[in-house]
Amino acid sequence: MVTSETAVQTALPRVGGNSNPDSPTGRRWARLRLLRASGMLPALVLVIIVGHLVSPAFLTAQNFETVLKITSVVGLISVGQTLIILSGAGGIDLSVGSVVAASGVCGALFAGYGMGGFVAGSLVAGAYFGLVNGLGVTRGRLQPFIVTLATMTIARGVAFYLSGGTPLVVNLPGLSHIGSASLWFIPIPVAVFLLVVVLAHVYLRYTVWGRELYAIGGTEEAAYLSGIPVGRRRLYLYVVSGLLAGLAAVLLTSFTASADANAANGYELNAIAAVVVGGTALSGGVGSVIGTTIGVLIIAFTGNILNLANVDPFMQFIINGLIVLAAVSLEARGKGGAGGLLKRLTGLGAMYAAIIVGALVMFFLLRPQ
Repeated sequence: MVTSETAVQTALPRVGGNSNPDSPTGRRWARLRLLRASGMLPALVLVIIVGHLVSPAFLTAQNFETVLKITSVVGLISVGQTLIILSGAGGIDLSVGSVVAASGVCGALFAGYGMGGFVAGSLVAGAYFGLVNGLGVTRGRLQPFIVTLATMTIARGVAFYLSGGTPLVVNLPGLSHIGSASLWFIPIPVAVFLLVVVLAHVYLRYTVWGRELYAIGGTEEAAYLSGIPVGRRRLYLYVVSGLLAGLAAVLLTSFTASADANAANGYELNAIAAVVVGGTALSGGVGSVIGTTIGVLIIAFTGNILNLANVDPFMQFIINGLIVLAAVSLEARGKGGAGGLLKRLTGLGAMYAAIIVGALVMFFLLRPQ
């Protein structure tokens, strides 16, 4: 019988790791993991430089604090999204944005019990929706895309039904303190996000469960045959993703002092974009929460720069989509050897040519007068 540790040793070199970090192979894969995690760091530096050139207000402490506080909400659900995508088998969670809204509304209904009631209500609601997703994927053996797409609609409907379609005021002094206070010089929402990133990084890098997650995403069959409970691990990940969505709802409500059924609309796409930009492979088994954090910052700062430059909000959707396409193109450029790379570049060239033609048609023929 192949042991769990054997599966980790077998699978991790393929996905960028090794169970023995002191071996030459382990050190080599550790360097590759670090390189991949920091691969978008120069892009982040470039975005910051561009932001400074576009507007002097970009590098001000007030602007950075505002952007980072708002980013902490998307950052939390991006961490959960990273863990699910790393597990492979097409893992993805499209419901997180709606779960944030539903969790905030559920928490608001328990706000009469004080701060503890609001936080508990939000976290339990988020974990519940995560459990539904996990059971559908692992026990029901349904495609994650379909399950979470259905849950996205259900959770949004729950939010509207329970709130009556109107924002619920949450007037809790402790909650407003979370949204406005700082821990030393770090805003509390940002500190919460950084703490979750550190815990997730430690989990992935230094625990057996984390290494098993990479093994599951890299070679699921070998992981299963070795005795790793693949289904149970995936179930836990969806619950964690829902739990983080509930925590994100707490932070989001602390900014607005209200729970809105329309909240976090489209956040799931921002989270997926951050994961992809950060270098996590959608096929699973490769990536890190450090890379995702960099991806979150790149997308957040890019949006902030576009706002400071007074770029049309609708145009920002187009630009963000192009950023994701560029990130995926860079991530895939080394696959398939020289011949595969040539074919891929030819295909990407055709795609970008079609995008350019479409942009020209839109701007010169279809643009509103």
